[in-house]
Amino acid sequence: MQLILTDGTTTLDLNDTTNYGVTYDQWAPAVGGLREDVLGGYSPYVDVSESIPLHVRGATGAAAMANLAAVGKLLDQAERWARGERVAAVQLWYMPTNSTLGGYLKAVVLGRSGGEGWMGLSPRVNDAANYEIPGVVLEIKRTNPWLMDSYLVENYCRN
Repeated sequence: MQLILTDGTTTLDLNDTTNYGVTYDQWAPAVGGLREDVLGGYSPYVDVSESIPLHVRGATGAAAMANLAAVGKLLDQAERWARGERVAAVQLWYMPTNSTLGGYLKAVVLGRSGGEGWMGLSPRVNDAANYEIPGVVLEIKRTNPWLMDSYLVENYCRN
């Protein structure tokens, strides 16, 4: 499976097994239904919440922390875009293992899925010389459904 977080300039492969790794067998994409609002919003589908469990890694403890900070920076930018600030939209790209789709399925990250923070951190984040930070959980809200390139750009990413 491939899972990428990008704003078009910064691209983080969240399952590259070098800097990041989605916790094996602990995540599948959320599926939402039709929006019940009378006006429908910007999509006929409800936005969905994702809880993505990660291991964040680095060649050194400082590199692992920098990789963690890079995720936080993109997630902060996503929320700023959703509030209408003039920054690039952050997208979550997904491709199942052995997919024959011919491209990534994409969604726009809209912000936090609830609560106070973007990430749940393990107490092990404080370990000295920690080359791997296990137990990180990204808590995000994203557009639904997953879309291919042209539709996503035309209908969601304008600000």
